[in-house]
Amino acid sequence: MCDHASDLNREKMLRNMRFYITDHGENFLADLESKWENLLTKEQYFAEIKRQEEEAPRTKSGRGAMMARYNKKVRDET
Repeated sequence: MCDHASDLNREKMLRNMRFYITDHGENFLADLESKWENLLTKEQYFAEIKRQEEEAPRTKSGRGAMMARYNKKVRDET
């Protein structure tokens, strides 16, 4: 039996796949860029992603505990 979820190489798939943006998607992106350009730069975004990756737990159990805390926080806030 084959587990498609674990056998799927997402990085390879994304590397080999071509994405074509529609006119609607391009207009939506332009709206988002104009809305948020003064609040968050591309450099700040990628720096935050890198920071989160460096601070993230390395073990599966650590990641699970982090996700459980996040889910609890979301439940409590809503």
